[in-house]
Amino acid sequence: MPGRLVAEAMPDSAMRPALLLAGLVVFAFLIRCYGIGTDPVWIDEAASIAIGTLPWSVLFGEMARIEASPPGYYAIAKVVGLVAGPQGAPLRMVSAAAATFAIVPLWIFCRDTLGNRVAWTAAVIVALHALLFRMSQDGRTYAILFLVFCCAMLAAWRLVEAAQRRQAGLGAVLALGLCQGAMLWLHHTAGIANLALNAFVPAVLLASRQGGIGRGIALLAAADLLGLLVGAAPIWWAL
Repeated sequence: MPGRLVAEAMPDSAMRPALLLAGLVVFAFLIRCYGIGTDPVWIDEAASIAIGTLPWSVLFGEMARIEASPPGYYAIAKVVGLVAGPQGAPLRMVSAAAATFAIVPLWIFCRDTLGNRVAWTAAVIVALHALLFRMSQDGRTYAILFLVFCCAMLAAWRLVEAAQRRQAGLGAVLALGLCQGAMLWLHHTAGIANLALNAFVPAVLLASRQGGIGRGIALLAAADLLGLLVGAAPIWWAL
């Protein structure tokens, strides 16, 4: 009978972190929505909205050639404009959602690497940090870029785990490569983030002394190649 009670209680205890995390995500999103449409559109937001109204052929053609930033965010602005109209508030809502959902992959990454206490500390910081809060109410690319980078960190950790366990790691390679490519679509400084990810994987494998360094580097190289292919797509289109 006691064993049965423990078995029945386990699902509740396992669900508690998920419910707390969901509550934190909802809270973070709600506080970002407060007053999100009150400030007037500023010049960079106006540029994003205007570029997002251009035809797809121009967006990935002439505009991709003359604009310093990659066309990824302008494609998002175009889709948002088609759905909700070319306005600042809908774009800001996308940023608010992106900054909020970044809590989830960051929490998982910190839990798996550094433990629950660090995971909850990081999640609360992301939910309340002033700079991240400001980015989440701005109709620009940075909140989305932060979300993709958090997903990339988690994918890089899964790649490390696959290398240590001598697994194929195809899912981790695919996830990391797509995240790397997506960041290159969003901002030209994403190359710095990708370099950091490339330093992270071998550093962790060397520090853990659990082997798998050769497999890890091979998996990382495959992810890098995929990321470059995805990230270079708008460049080829522009040419």
